[in-house]
Amino acid sequence: MGKYKGRSAVACRGCHAQKLKCDGGDYIAQLERTANPSHRLEEAGSNFVDAAPSTPLRNAHEPSSLPMPAGEATATKTGMLSNCSAEGFIHELKEMAFPLSLDTLHDGNVSYTYMDLPSDSVEPRVVVKLPSLPLALRLFDKFEEIFCDYHWFLRGDFRARLELLYSNPIAQAKDRNWLGRVSLVLALAATFCYGLNDTSGVETSPSLGRGAGEDSEVLVPPGFALFEQGVMLVKRSLEEPTTEDVEALNLMVFYCYSLNRRRTAYTYAVQSIAIARLLKLDIALLKDSTCFDKSFEHRKRLWWTSFCMERMVATELGLPPSPATRSAQIDLPWAGDLPIEERHQFFDGSLLTLHCSLCEIKCQILDAVGRVGQESITEEKLIQELWPCLDTLWAWRESMPQCLHFEFASGIPPDMHKLSSMRGVASLYLRYHQCFILLVRPIYFRDFSRLLKSKGNVCSQQQSLEHPTFQNLQRLKLEGLRAARNNCRIVLDLFKGGKHARYGYWDSVQTFSSLSMLLLSRAILVDSQVAEDVHESTALYEHCRVMLRDMAQAGNLSARDHDTLLTDVEAIIEMLPRGACVLSAEDCSVPREEYSSEMFDWTWSEADWENVFNTCLKWV
Repeated sequence: MGKYKGRSAVACRGCHAQKLKCDGGDYIAQLERTANPSHRLEEAGSNFVDAAPSTPLRNAHEPSSLPMPAGEATATKTGMLSNCSAEGFIHELKEMAFPLSLDTLHDGNVSYTYMDLPSDSVEPRVVVKLPSLPLALRLFDKFEEIFCDYHWFLRGDFRARLELLYSNPIAQAKDRNWLGRVSLVLALAATFCYGLNDTSGVETSPSLGRGAGEDSEVLVPPGFALFEQGVMLVKRSLEEPTTEDVEALNLMVFYCYSLNRRRTAYTYAVQSIAIARLLKLDIALLKDSTCFDKSFEHRKRLWWTSFCMERMVATELGLPPSPATRSAQIDLPWAGDLPIEERHQFFDGSLLTLHCSLCEIKCQILDAVGRVGQESITEEKLIQELWPCLDTLWAWRESMPQCLHFEFASGIPPDMHKLSSMRGVASLYLRYHQCFILLVRPIYFRDFSRLLKSKGNVCSQQQSLEHPTFQNLQRLKLEGLRAARNNCRIVLDLFKGGKHARYGYWDSVQTFSSLSMLLLSRAILVDSQVAEDVHESTALYEHCRVMLRDMAQAGNLSARDHDTLLTDVEAIIEMLPRGACVLSAEDCSVPREEYSSEMFDWTWSEADWENVFNTCLKWV
């Protein structure tokens, strides 16, 4: 048998049958991709749906396209399997025999006979306690003011039914799911109500409760009793789910942040996505997309809210987003003007759309940061990996409606204060700036490691400042520092106006990330502009530090953890020699694996600061 001489340059069987020219390369590459388990896992964990074939690597400074949720990516990847059940077969036959019009169109779910479980009808007895009608309406107004950047339910219908609940409670007393959703809405609103005079029926100040771990008693946030009441009342029908189940789960997700129960929030978010898919909320049912339909818009926005809930908490836990969120076949929220008669039902859809695309960008950033952290790379490669994300963040901001463009050099501008959706816009910008901080964090950590390795030796800065690579890295670091300062200004203005999330997780973690960035920049950044702004950074740090401690003392468990971790970061920074600077790119090209095991030995001999520092990094 002769020696194998390699594959001849002829077409593969598929191309040969179609009279096409090829050398079999695409076919072999496809086989190799299929046979490679690690590549399949990498594809399964990818955060994006690529509608076009892969393109050659572009220049690191070339603007990248703005990533959008999978619903806009492509119509060729359906993400849906054909229904092979007997019911599905009959359903398709009936559709062919009796074509459905738009008026009789339904979600396509098929019915079947299933066994009832005794647990399906078990409903714990709950004594429902709600605040008075005036206070309930005030709380509902507060909810709409704060949580206007997502779609929770049809606003007008919810308010009308809430008023009917107090005028005729007997008629609605048996709808446990409805009473549960009312309790959850009022609970969320209570966390933003400070010093209400009429507090009958709802707690607007923290109270003592049981805590996990060593603490026997902790302060629980306002609305805690209403939240527990809502959880007990909401009973999801697993075999016959409804959109109301999705609404309740999304509300439960957000209140879990006030309890710092992130794993619980993730569980609720995954359930929300699963039920939304069962209800086919991720599939466009309306044939004519030029006309507005309330029910279809409600389903669509409910899906994208579930999409955001799942992605937000998944990234905080270091988990990949659910693959189910990458196969949506539905448009983003209605971009045109809402009909006058429907405006009371929906918030401004542009905020939800911006949140959806920002969730995609954050996934892209974490993916790039993961690649940077897993291998020893040069500064040039570091810029090549991170700069496209920076371009995407800038492009996202340019895509915003002009009425939402704001600068925060002096805090929240007056025009933004005038918006009814001011708190929602502030939350959007806080998440936007947080993405910058996450993006540049590897550069700060890399320089911090080199600073420890150099034992604080002051180096010549002239050559490094003239190096193009150093200048690009410096620009990235300055963007992160600028984002941290902006977030500090935003949360301080929210704090002064009584609109900060005193018991929330997101305001706490974003404040902590910003303060950590300000601390690291003191030791790492070498720039005249930074020296000029050092007094402002110090003032911002001190005021935000006080605010974070206030949140912790009020009973915010996440803020209490962040306050403790920030103390550890301060201690680490204080150990650095005064006047230390970062080594230049030419003088310090030590691979990651060569310095990672020894970088802490010279100064942390008396304490286990390495373990403390690694713990802190998880929270930045």
